[in-house]
Amino acid sequence: MSQVIESAGDFALNTPPARRMKVREYARSRNFAQESVRRAIHKKRLNASIGWDNGVPFIADPELADREWALFTKHDRVPLAARKAAPAPPDLLTPTGGEDRTSSRARYDKARADLAELEFRKSMGKLVEIEDVIAGEVKLFTEVRNKLLAIPHQLRTSRPSLTREDIVFIDAGIRWALEALAGDAATTTEDQPEEKTA
Repeated sequence: MSQVIESAGDFALNTPPARRMKVREYARSRNFAQESVRRAIHKKRLNASIGWDNGVPFIADPELADREWALFTKHDRVPLAARKAAPAPPDLLTPTGGEDRTSSRARYDKARADLAELEFRKSMGKLVEIEDVIAGEVKLFTEVRNKLLAIPHQLRTSRPSLTREDIVFIDAGIRWALEALAGDAATTTEDQPEEKTA
């Protein structure tokens, strides 16, 4: 029954209704964009397989439409529906570190939130830089040390009755205490100055 079809209209009239497909059904069943099928019909790339019903096109023979599609369209392109459903390549899903994108993004978001919290606390004055604290402590301890070391000289001016040995003894006691506070391991209790006997 090989018969040459003269026009699409004759073919559509002879096509049983069970084989007919709407353009939308054909596009969905082949994973094509409906608009691509409509353009192919409009530009006559799909012609022999098309029937018309009151000016509305339909696919009279889906197999013939497949052959026309393969012949007259750029069918090697990925269909729109397949483009949406295609999974990403595996090397993009898992970075080289073996961590997936979701957990990496979660770590990034947590780090940003922690940084924002630290900046907020710093702006409220509840958080200070450690360098500022260390510099303040060094300045304070230096002032304390200098004032303690100045005690013997202040005693000499305020109490002229103190002898030079008394001043040296007081100075040695203060220096010993400062060295002990500084954690000098060489200094022991034996190094403590002996009390002067009168």
